[in-house]
Amino acid sequence: MQDLVTCTVEHGNWGGVMYGFREPMINLTYLPDYDDVFSFYNSGALDLAFLGFGQVDRDGNVNETIFNDVWSGVGGSLDISFNAKKVVFIGPFTAGGKELSVSDGKMSVIKQGTTPKFIEKVEWNSISSVFLKKQRNGVLYVTERCVFRLTPEGIELAEVAPGLDVEKDIIQQMGFRPRISNDFRIMDERIFRPEKMGLRKELLKRVARAPSPRNKPVQ
Repeated sequence: MQDLVTCTVEHGNWGGVMYGFREPMINLTYLPDYDDVFSFYNSGALDLAFLGFGQVDRDGNVNETIFNDVWSGVGGSLDISFNAKKVVFIGPFTAGGKELSVSDGKMSVIKQGTTPKFIEKVEWNSISSVFLKKQRNGVLYVTERCVFRLTPEGIELAEVAPGLDVEKDIIQQMGFRPRISNDFRIMDERIFRPEKMGLRKELLKRVARAPSPRNKPVQ
């Protein structure tokens, strides 16, 4: 879908297709300098950003810095998260030996992780929800078993993987009880099936329905 979406990564790759988690992209369109990439990010031109997370608390603050006295840097996360139009944080729901199974479009938990990642208060506030709430198109926290969204009151549970028990597999594995969205729903079963999801066709339909600025009536 290179003709519909242009991907970038902070160390300079532009366009092309991601090749693994930490590998460079292939079929690049452009290889700009590092500072040029961040000039673009800081300009606010980035439509959508995907970032990792270590911990998230009830207010939506994100820890990317310190875990069990082990320090790491936040990299370009601050520039990216504060300036992108929409931000999606992605990471596993828990850590520490979890075992999951996916079959027939549904997920089941064989063994729960020993370390919650959604906790009452993050160990270190790397990315503040005060700034995240200013994002124009919202903030999501996506895991393999559920999706949260950021609201003025904190994070709320928006989606859960099919086959899971919300109380047992989600809420009891958190350090706090989240709000439940009024439009709470089950995640799309296609995510948990091996077949292609057909996203290209859906994206083209959305593009066709989107209003064109050229067709706006004159006021």
